[in-house]
Amino acid sequence: MTSNIKKDFIERVLSSPGRYRVLKYLLINGGGNINKISRELDLSYSLVKKYLEEMISVGIVEEIRLGRTRYFTPVWTDPRLRILKELIDSEREE
Repeated sequence: MTSNIKKDFIERVLSSPGRYRVLKYLLINGGGNINKISRELDLSYSLVKKYLEEMISVGIVEEIRLGRTRYFTPVWTDPRLRILKELIDSEREE
């Protein structure tokens, strides 16, 4: 995956309210499964699944299987996610 594709996707995430909400949820909560994210954000299961699969494909989210449950977490080694997490945390403190 080239850095341009990752950069373009990060821009797309930030320009899409739904994608941003899913990523923000993961960054705040450290992860989650599709059902819980869908329910808490009031987004359809299929839309959350699509967003998560897109994020996995560019390497900013990883999937962990716990039995039959698919759990998704941010890839904390991506410096952009750490910066975005800091921005979200400072926004929440205001």
